[in-house]
Amino acid sequence: MTRTTLDEGIDLVKVFEGFHRIATREPVISAVPYVCPAGYWTLGYGSLRALDGEPVGEDTPAITEPEGEAMMRRDLSSAEASVHALLPIWAWELTDAGFGAIVSFIYNVGSGNFSASTLRRKIKSGDLAGAANEFPRWVYGGGRRLPGLVRRREAERALFLS
Repeated sequence: MTRTTLDEGIDLVKVFEGFHRIATREPVISAVPYVCPAGYWTLGYGSLRALDGEPVGEDTPAITEPEGEAMMRRDLSSAEASVHALLPIWAWELTDAGFGAIVSFIYNVGSGNFSASTLRRKIKSGDLAGAANEFPRWVYGGGRRLPGLVRRREAERALFLS
């Protein structure tokens, strides 16, 4: 049995990743691949992998919003599995909000970065206040301080502490 992200965490991911729409003549809302501020090809709600699981690239086909939602849920599931693997006991001890904040963080920075982070180390040592203070350190993408990441980390920190 694994724990899953509740609506607060899912909404946080949706707000900060956004669904990058394109204008079409069709009544269906679509999205095409784009390069995110950190320099990665991305699709839908910040997914790095397309519907078929292949890496997103310039030639990846457009997707509908429901397809983007399905990709986001797939990626959330992977981030949730990372929380369980990297914080085996703490995954159950965190509040629902705290769990959602960590899932959002991993969704954005990746499990490898989280694995090596002081944020993870502080959670594992039981220093949750210290862990919360680590979120603002993760505001750089492509070597630049990004205002969107500053806002996202503030929201994740607030959710973690709630």
